[in-house]
Amino acid sequence: MQNVTAVVGGFPQISAALRQTGLFAEVVDIDATSGIRDMDAAGHIGTPGSTVFILADNLNCDTGAIGLDRIVQHLSNSGFVTIVLNVDGFAQSIIDVAPSAGNLGTPVAIQNVLGALAGLGVT
Repeated sequence: MQNVTAVVGGFPQISAALRQTGLFAEVVDIDATSGIRDMDAAGHIGTPGSTVFILADNLNCDTGAIGLDRIVQHLSNSGFVTIVLNVDGFAQSIIDVAPSAGNLGTPVAIQNVLGALAGLGVT
């Protein structure tokens, strides 16, 4: 994971915990779905092998008609490892649209996030 950037949306405690592990090249916090759009526009989204997305199901969705489910679908269909954290009980509806994304239930703990990433091939 040393060469992987983790983009974390909607769960700052997980961002902080991932930083403390020292396992990632970078941990990027986003407050809303526009953060993904802005990263992409600036050319900072990386490649599927170099960037993973860990997104809370209650991430502020400020990208108009493009909901979090469609963003997760696009990311996972493009080959990015994407995990949806089931914070408010909406993760399954997102996974129904993007079945190749991971769904991590509660309680959300750092070891569960790392395990989910490993289960999806991020080592």
